[in-house]
Amino acid sequence: MKSRNLGVLICVLGGFVWAGDMVCPMGSNYKLDATTSDEFNGTSIDKAKWFDYAPLWRGRKQFLYSHKNVDVKNGSLELYARNVNPDDMAYEDREDGIFPYTCAIIKSRKKVTYGYFECRARGNAAEVRNAFWLYDSLSDALSKKYRPGSHSEEIDIYEFIGRYQEKSSLPYEICSHVHRFETPYIEGVVNSSKTKLENPGGAVEVDWAPCSGYHVYGFLWTKKEMIWYVDGKEYFRRVNDYFHTPLHVMFDCEIASWRRASVKRLDPATLPACHSVDWFRRWGNVSE
Repeated sequence: MKSRNLGVLICVLGGFVWAGDMVCPMGSNYKLDATTSDEFNGTSIDKAKWFDYAPLWRGRKQFLYSHKNVDVKNGSLELYARNVNPDDMAYEDREDGIFPYTCAIIKSRKKVTYGYFECRARGNAAEVRNAFWLYDSLSDALSKKYRPGSHSEEIDIYEFIGRYQEKSSLPYEICSHVHRFETPYIEGVVNSSKTKLENPGGAVEVDWAPCSGYHVYGFLWTKKEMIWYVDGKEYFRRVNDYFHTPLHVMFDCEIASWRRASVKRLDPATLPACHSVDWFRRWGNVSE
C-alpha cells in the first residue's frame, strides 16, 4: 500500500533530500505533472491516461499481451503474467507457434519529454522480466516507421527479473538501457539496425529479489544528461546525445530469455505472477 504521509518527513537518500510524497527529489524547479502521473487509487485503469494494451503490437512468440491482465486494485496497478490452456488459444496463434502465455502492458496516451520520473514497484514472483520505460514506436507516424530515414527511441528506466527459479542465476540486477532503432522498424521483428551509442546501458547488482518488496525507481532526463536511481541512490548516468523526442510512458511484464532467465525453465506453476506498481509520478522542470 502507498504511503499517505504528506507531511514534512525529511530523509536523505543517496545525496538528495526527499520531503513529503509529492515533492520532487530534484528540487523546487520540478512541478508534478498531474496529467501523466497516477496514484492508481481507482478500481480500474484510467483510460483517459493509459492504453491497457500496446496499439499495433500484440506481443512476441513467447507471449501475447492481454488487456485482461491489467488491473487496478488496493491502490496499485497490477500487471499479470499468466499461463493459458493451449485449447483456449486462438487457432491461428497455436498454428503460428505462439507460446501459451499472456502478459500485460500499459502505455500513456500522452507523450512527454524531459523531467524526473519515479515509481514505487514490486516485481512478480516468477522468472519473468518486468519493465518501466519511455518509448516512441512511431505509431502515429506510420509513413516514417516503415521507411528508412527515421528513428524509434527507447529509454529503459528499469528492467529486472522478478525472481529467479535457480540460485545459480543470481545475482539480481536492475538494468537500464537506451536504444535508437533505425527505420524501417517493427516491434520485435524488424529492430536490429540501431544508432551506435556510447555508454548505452548500465546495471546495478542488488542483494534482494525484486519480488520481495517495493522499491523506488527514478530517472532524471534533461537536455544534457540522463541519470538512473534505485531507492534514491544513483547507479548509472550518461550524456544525453540523442534523446530529445517526446516519448510514451510504459509499464509491462514479459516472458523472455533474458539476463540468465530462461523461457524453457519457466515453471507454469509460478504463474499467475503480478508486477505491482504502487504509484507513478512525473515532475517537469519549469525552467527547461
